Order: sequence, then C-alpha cells, then structure tokens
Amino acid sequence: MRRNTLLLTFIVASSMPIILYLIHGGFLGVLLGALVGGIFTALFVRYRFVKPINDTIHRLNRPHGFTPLNMSGDSQIFSLINAVNSIIMRFSRESLAFRELARRFQRFLDEIDACIITVGDDGRVNYVSSRCKDLLQVDPKEWIGKHFFRLENVLDLSFPRTNEGKRIVFSGSGHWLLITTRKMGTYVFHTLTDITELTELRRKLEITQRLTALSSMLSGLAHSLKTPIANAKLSAQLLEEEYPDEPHLKTILSELRKIERTLNSMFTIYKIEGTPRCSKILQYLEKVMEEIGHYAENRGVKLHLDIEDNDIRGYISPSLFTEAIKDMVKNAVDACTSGGKVRVVVRKGKKHVRLLICDDGRGMDEEVQKRWREPFFSTKPDGTGLGTVLIERFMNTCGARLRLRSKPNKGTIISLEIRRCGGDRKNTGGGR
Repeated sequence: MRRNTLLLTFIVASSMPIILYLIHGGFLGVLLGALVGGIFTALFVRYRFVKPINDTIHRLNRPHGFTPLNMSGDSQIFSLINAVNSIIMRFSRESLAFRELARRFQRFLDEIDACIITVGDDGRVNYVSSRCKDLLQVDPKEWIGKHFFRLENVLDLSFPRTNEGKRIVFSGSGHWLLITTRKMGTYVFHTLTDITELTELRRKLEITQRLTALSSMLSGLAHSLKTPIANAKLSAQLLEEEYPDEPHLKTILSELRKIERTLNSMFTIYKIEGTPRCSKILQYLEKVMEEIGHYAENRGVKLHLDIEDNDIRGYISPSLFTEAIKDMVKNAVDACTSGGKVRVVVRKGKKHVRLLICDDGRGMDEEVQKRWREPFFSTKPDGTGLGTVLIERFMNTCGARLRLRSKPNKGTIISLEIRRCGGDRKNTGGGR
C-alpha cells in the first residue's frame, strides 16, 4: 500500500508541469506545473514521514518516561525499552553485590596472619595484603599495578617459578619464610608465612633430642667407669703411701680426681629434678650468692645482687635454676681479675622476669661467642663444658630465653628472660 502511494505521488508530481502546459501553454505553464508538483510532494513527505518521526522523538524526550498512556500504539518500543531498563538494573545490582563481596574477601585476606600477593596474567601485582607491610617492610599501596619481577628484585626473594610450588627462604628482615605459589583462575597467589618461631622450635627440638641421646649414653658410660676409676684411685693412694716421693703417682691421683669430679657433675646434671613451677626468685639467688661468695672473695672479686622486688616470682624449676645460675655466676667470677666486680640484676616486666649477670672481666671474642653454648665446650684448662648442657636443659624445660653480649677486655652481659607468674607485690624492696 505504501509503495503504491509513493508511486502515485511521484506520477502526479511529475505530470503536473505537462498538464498545466497543455492547459495554459508556454513556459509559464511548465513553471507553474513544476511549482505545484513540488509543493504537493513536500506536503506529502512532511505529513507521511517527518511528522511521525517528530512525534516519536517528542515522546522519547518526555520527562516522565515511558508509560502505556503516552506510548499507546508503540507497544513494541515500550517493551524493548522496558526490557533494557530491567537488564541495566539487574546488572547494577549484580555489580554492587560483586564489589561488596570483593571488599569482604579483601578484609578476610588482611586478617590472615600471612603476606598474600596476587599477580594477574599480565605479570602485574593486583593485591598486596596488609601483613606484608610488617613482614617484608613494603607499602601495599605502592606496588599495586607494578610488575611482579620488580617487587621480587626489591625483596631479594626467590619465588617458585611454577604455578604450584613451595619454598623456604631467609628474608633480609631476619625471618624464615615459607613461600607457597598457587594459580587460581587468571590469578597467581603467592602466600608468605613467617615460620621463624617454628624453625627455632625445630632447632631446639633437635638439640634436645641430641642431648637426650647423649645423656643416656653418658649416664651409661659414667656408671660403667665409676667402679674402675674408684679402684684405680684406691690403688694409687696405697702406692702413694708406700712411695710418697713418686711424682707420677701424684699426677695419676690428680687426674683421677678430675675424672671423678666430671662424672659426679654428669650425674648431678641429669638427676636434677626439672619440673617447673611458680617460685620466688630471691631465695634461690641468695643461695647462689652465699655459695659463690667465698669463692669470689678468695679471688678478690666483688659480688652484688640488685633485685627490684623481693617478691618477684618466675616459672622455674628451682633445682635447675639454682645450678644454672650458680654455673653462670662462677664463670663470671672466673673471667674477672682481682678487683673485678660481678653484678646480678633482676627486673620484672609485664610478662617476663629479666635476670642480668654482668662482669667486667676479659670478655669473649667472636669465635668463642659462636661456640660458647655448644655442649662440652670450655675455654678453661680444667673445664668440662657441662655448664652449657645444664643451662640448655634449664632453658628447654622452663621456656627461658638467653642472650649474650661480650667484648674482649670489656666484660660480658648475660640476659636471661624467665616467664613471670602471679603473686608479686607492687614494691617491697630495693637492691641488696
């Protein structure tokens, strides 16, 4: 129908000049026919095409949107636009829900006690958890969007090169780290877990296992040697009575007595009861100062006990604590020359009791500081090195921590941290 109307309009508009030429004749008829045909064509186009288009644009620009009242006759357009609006609203809701889920997941990752770094397919860092700031000393916001290899170079860490792998490395910040790499979707997750304490516990467990095996072996060996040494000592004493001027017999007796003292020390160390309990520190320190006092006086060394609170209590094994402190104080006295001073200082913190043994003796060089906690290591000519075994047993049994600072010819400070327990009064006394 529309095609026939267009054809009829074209025929009428084209024939108007001819019709008017036949009626009026001459050029005026042709001109008048062309004018009438053009006007007729313009009116037809306006009312058949332009007006419907303008009406449609006007309806689309109405401020109240599309409703069945103002879109009557245009149900297809209304349905299409309504569907588009529904899709846009649903997409907006899904987008907001996804963003909220992403924020919750990020907060969850920040709460994990591990450093988490995610890397996209383009090799750029997408996310760095807040734990990385403390563990690796890097600003999480600074590295978002940068290439991962740059971060790897700055940290000086070797990450697994495959999408699935684990590696233990030592970081520049002094931590042992377990690096786990895993690919999930389009992202690679690098998880760095601080295992420094676990590594230290493993080292202590290995030392404890070695000492346990060694103690069993030494206990059996000492028991086997005790009787032969006693018989040899008795025989040497009988020979000394018969030959009092024989120098070799005196040497034999001296060495046998030294071996006997070593065996007795070994029995003492491994027979000491090691069950820790909450105990007052002062009474055991006074016992140590009393026993070592005469020895220090004979060497011309002054002993001084400085305790902040007479009622300080620590989680200790009394027998192990007494013997370990006695050995460390005696070593401090031995390190001093006549006129030297040894101070035992006790201070309490919120969770620990700190005990310092300070001397102004000959000190230790770097080599001795590296080895002084090795079992049976000693710098004394007649030393057995059993004191270090005793100290190590006390630390492992009571959960204490030991630190040492020393300089040659400047002196040594040994710091022992013991877990504090309840029952302390706020302030009951000063130094002693």
